[in-house]
Amino acid sequence: MSYRAAVPTDEKIVLARITSLWALSESALGGILHAFKIPFTGLVLGSLAVIFLSILNSYTDDKKNLLKSTTIVILVKFIISPHSPFTAYFAVILQGTLAFVLYSFIRYDRIASYILAVSVLCLSAFQRLIIITILFGEEFWSAINLFIGKTIDLFTDYNSTDFNVSLLLITIYILVHFAAGIYAGFLSVGIKKHIQENHAELLFRNDTINEIQANGFKKRKRNWYNKKFNLIVITFFIAAFIYSFIFPEFADNLSGKIIYIIIRAITVLLIWFKIISPLIMKWFSNYLKKKKSAYGLEIDKVFMFLPKLRGIVVASWDVTSDQKYLRRINKFLILVIYNSMLISE
Repeated sequence: MSYRAAVPTDEKIVLARITSLWALSESALGGILHAFKIPFTGLVLGSLAVIFLSILNSYTDDKKNLLKSTTIVILVKFIISPHSPFTAYFAVILQGTLAFVLYSFIRYDRIASYILAVSVLCLSAFQRLIIITILFGEEFWSAINLFIGKTIDLFTDYNSTDFNVSLLLITIYILVHFAAGIYAGFLSVGIKKHIQENHAELLFRNDTINEIQANGFKKRKRNWYNKKFNLIVITFFIAAFIYSFIFPEFADNLSGKIIYIIIRAITVLLIWFKIISPLIMKWFSNYLKKKKSAYGLEIDKVFMFLPKLRGIVVASWDVTSDQKYLRRINKFLILVIYNSMLISE
């Protein structure tokens, strides 16, 4: 065996390892999530960020270390995925800043963890809804109301005139994120308590991790049509166009809305990707390059530990294959975090 005591105590090691784990989740989890067929990538990333920040907070009295870890995660993400949109970096900045503020001013960590979890997940939901509205305009929600409302009228006797379908969908979407925030808060508190106990039986042998590293990691190609949101939007547009041809009396209203939505989306995307985004990313990349020299040693440590960390992730997923759903997620996270904090380099 080659690992430390079964209870993590070294603050510097814990901070470095959890920061590395957070950096891995932000930089490479997209591919892992797709390989494991886990939906709601943004929701999962936000939940993991809450758990990592909660653990980081437990091992440091200086809350500025939360901001330091956030900066390192952003720098690693920038090095691995330099073409990531600014919104991806903004989400990490928001998570780290919220954690710093909440843990600095709220006396009880448990309460702060729950508030952080709900805030991060709900803000993630609001961010997606705002982006959709900016991209497609209010006509998008109006078209959904019109399309689904008329469909309900055709197949039922219910009068859908006053039925706001889009508002119902938005409410459900936010409530899902709110519930996920509660669960993420519960998970962060539970995992934090668990790893502070002695569970030597959960530790992997170094040769197990080394064997996984030697065998390599399976990579799968991610296709654009696997992105569920794109598929849903395209399906809606196709169905709406077909619907407008089948029912001519409905065609002008719906077709006009869809044409407006498409033109608006193309215009907004062109302005964003050709003008606004390049300017923001140019400034942001220059800022990160200046920060990179200040955190060079920490970044090197993250990259040195990433291969072993990926081995821990794969081994933990394999070990938990006998579990299902939330039980598997819970045990998987405990194994990953516990081994990441204790296994030797």
